[in-house]
Amino acid sequence: MKIKCQLIYLIFLLYLGFVSCNNFNKIEPIPAFINIDTAYVATIFDEQGTAAQHLTNVWVYDGSEPLGTYQLPAKIPILNEGEATIILQAGIKQNNRSDSRAIYEVLSNDSLKINLVPGENVNYQPVFNYKQSAFFDLIYDFELANNFVNIAGNANLQTTSTEGLVFEGDRSLTVVLNELNPSFKIVSADRLLVQVSSAFVIEELPVDGRKTYIEMHYKNDAILTVGLVTNSLGLPNFSSEILKIGPKKEWSKIYIPLNNVLSMNNIKDIRIYFEATLPETLESARFSWDNIKIIHELN
Repeated sequence: MKIKCQLIYLIFLLYLGFVSCNNFNKIEPIPAFINIDTAYVATIFDEQGTAAQHLTNVWVYDGSEPLGTYQLPAKIPILNEGEATIILQAGIKQNNRSDSRAIYEVLSNDSLKINLVPGENVNYQPVFNYKQSAFFDLIYDFELANNFVNIAGNANLQTTSTEGLVFEGDRSLTVVLNELNPSFKIVSADRLLVQVSSAFVIEELPVDGRKTYIEMHYKNDAILTVGLVTNSLGLPNFSSEILKIGPKKEWSKIYIPLNNVLSMNNIKDIRIYFEATLPETLESARFSWDNIKIIHELN
């Protein structure tokens, strides 16, 4: 009996050794890598405005197979070899929030045809374009006019060509608060129509699920409120706050989704407004804007 038990134990040890050797000698697949430092956007300037963007992520596909979402800069592993087509979708931080990353639906995909070699690194900088189905409801670059009017406060609203206050081009919009003028509320001059029926109208902002965004460059010394002045049945010139933006000493880019606001209260038309009050801790505060766009999907 003792010999039989020893034999069984010996067989068990040999089995464990066999399994361990197989696991140890198992060859892990080696991926190929695509390195993406920065993603860009190309535009037809006269029709689409600035190409300056802040794309923070890419959604990656090997053909139709999703490989995941990567924050830029990224080193993307791909467990494949040979000829492949890598599809990339551009990503943004909605409202500049790290917990609200999303595909920027108004940009088309970029693709890369590549021969994948395990262990090999390929550097690539994707370039995205606005889709043909992206409609530009307004583009304010402030080169010819300020496009905004004061509706509260007496702060001096003006376009400026002062070096350091212009993001790109020749002029940007700026306003300064001080003790004599401690607040402002400005509204865009153009009213944009909102979809009021199921019939498709290109110029109307959609309420049927198609995406709509505000894009803009900005910098501000104090908290800035962004909202819409809306007109709806029985509720004219109603101010609907969207978000508050904290101070930014350097020029920044923000993408503000409008779908939730547009789908409320049977809105007929909108205008953008900005509003701020001088904090007690500051003697003055400057606010600047450039390249404001409103864009919506046609389909």
